[in-house]
Amino acid sequence: MKSGKWLKRELYLSITLLFFVIANAGATNYTLTVNAGTKGAAWNRFYEQCVASCHAYTILHSAYGRNISNALKKAHAEAGFQYLRCHGILDDDVAPYKSAGTYDWTNLDAIYDSVVAAGMRPEVEISFMPTALINSTSKASFSPWYNNKTPVAGPPSNWTTWGNFITALVQHLETKYGAAEVRNNWYFEIWNEPDWMYTGLTDYLTLYDNTVKAIGAADPQIRVGGPAQSGPSSLNSIATLVSHCKSSGSKLDFVSWHRYSNDNGYSGSLANANSISDFAKAIVDQIKSSGFTGLSICDEWGPDYNTPVQRDNEVSASFAAKAIHLLTLNGANYPPPIMFGWWTISDIYEEINVGTQTAFRSGNYGMLLKGDAAVPASWDLAKPVFNAFKLLHKLGAYTLTCSGGTTSDGVNAAATISATNDTIDVLVYDHYNGGTASATTADNVQLTVSGIPFANARVEHWVVDHTHSNAYTAWTGMQSPAQPISSQWTTLANAAQLQHYDSVATQTITGGTFTKSFTQNYYSVGLIQITSTSPIKVSDPKKEQTITHIVEMNAFVLDKSIVMILPHSGNYKINLYTTGGRKETSLNFTGPGTSSFSLARVPAGAYMLECSGPAQKLVKPVVVGR
Repeated sequence: MKSGKWLKRELYLSITLLFFVIANAGATNYTLTVNAGTKGAAWNRFYEQCVASCHAYTILHSAYGRNISNALKKAHAEAGFQYLRCHGILDDDVAPYKSAGTYDWTNLDAIYDSVVAAGMRPEVEISFMPTALINSTSKASFSPWYNNKTPVAGPPSNWTTWGNFITALVQHLETKYGAAEVRNNWYFEIWNEPDWMYTGLTDYLTLYDNTVKAIGAADPQIRVGGPAQSGPSSLNSIATLVSHCKSSGSKLDFVSWHRYSNDNGYSGSLANANSISDFAKAIVDQIKSSGFTGLSICDEWGPDYNTPVQRDNEVSASFAAKAIHLLTLNGANYPPPIMFGWWTISDIYEEINVGTQTAFRSGNYGMLLKGDAAVPASWDLAKPVFNAFKLLHKLGAYTLTCSGGTTSDGVNAAATISATNDTIDVLVYDHYNGGTASATTADNVQLTVSGIPFANARVEHWVVDHTHSNAYTAWTGMQSPAQPISSQWTTLANAAQLQHYDSVATQTITGGTFTKSFTQNYYSVGLIQITSTSPIKVSDPKKEQTITHIVEMNAFVLDKSIVMILPHSGNYKINLYTTGGRKETSLNFTGPGTSSFSLARVPAGAYMLECSGPAQKLVKPVVVGR
């Protein structure tokens, strides 16, 4: 017989459930089931490997009174982006070429120094042609604005002079950043979208051959590729370039391509995530049929090649989550590209003159707002899509099976578990291709996670939708000011932060099972994170071997450093891992005594600190703030 307390509780839950059903009458019901008891393959972070930006000079200066260097730091620290690709590193504003044999690397070094300082590496796009080198009779017809410094494109007046310049460029980069670093970790992509940013594919092949030869003269091991073609043209251009390199003998380490969801072919339409997935499969088929066995890179993608309002609101958030998830579901025969670079990181953008508006402008390419140069608190505020990438960055090391969702319009989910088995993440999104349905309509979700390997948990549920983690909705609510005042920027900054669906809770995991019922808005993405609060029991993130002598490490975060008390005499190896199992840093210390190491380049977030000492292995969870 149940007590009155239990009867009242069940009555309350019944009324709540009834209200839940009435409030969402006509909504689709989804039952999502996750098995946390068996790890799958490693979660593929291809979407973090690259992000795109406008032309390179905006890293130093722009028409809007500020640059994108802070945006790059935020991109790495909060979303995990590893490489930056930008146009125009050879433009006259960067000005590396002065005359034959005379070069000035000052601005180029400052640009790449900023990329490295942000924690990223460059994907070097060899573009555009310095004015002093251009063959004036063969200029391409294209006109990016670039702060009224429109670049030029086309063949050089002298291929030998061009080759010497490119050879000197690579030699300089290897001298400054280290030959092994540049050779092993950088990518050199020859030009961008030659169908309209050059003089056609035939002339591009000549450019490719001469540029590869010049790069090889500096270092034959540098990774080179192209053609970075736009849309459906990529299929033909990749086949043409592969065939050409086979006959010419030119080196080709990777092929690159772009895709916006409304490009022609493959059911292209606004914010069509399935068209992204379908086109990626077509690229794989084309690469295979061409006999190419190298790498594939997509370094531009997005919901539309124009600037619809859906780039500013929550539609891009659910679009990005769904497109990325679909690419992970295509199977071993259709692997994702090794890089998947969203276009673009910042609204400090100069292909077109985006005007004097400092907040949203009802459509712009970036994930982070331009902001007001005079109001530092306004700089680089997150749009909903950037918050979606922040949620994606929280996913763990290994996949978990998740059923009950749909790859068509509606709700689907991806689930992961950390390498240390102490955190389970379930990414849930609700997306409809076309981006036109009401963002306030919701579906009903029942989530069950079984096989949880710990007994007590902290449960946190973030969401990005029309009313959460959404500065655009806040901006329209204040009547869309073109230049918000300081107090309005404070409101926008608060709205741009990741927000919770409900209260953070600590609960007992009974029978290894967690359940939750909630509504999921159309055009939304959420993350449910279930983190162990039980005594720490971890496995080595590399070898998956159980650590037998676990005690909490005597360490703490002080300002921007971790301070550690090392009790025994001998050598200590300190590793700092993300909860997803990625190693951020590894250092050696000697005990006994107190030691510390800087967190200045460690992104904010939750980590596991592991210390292999002379007596035992020590671990401690730490949180790095900013």
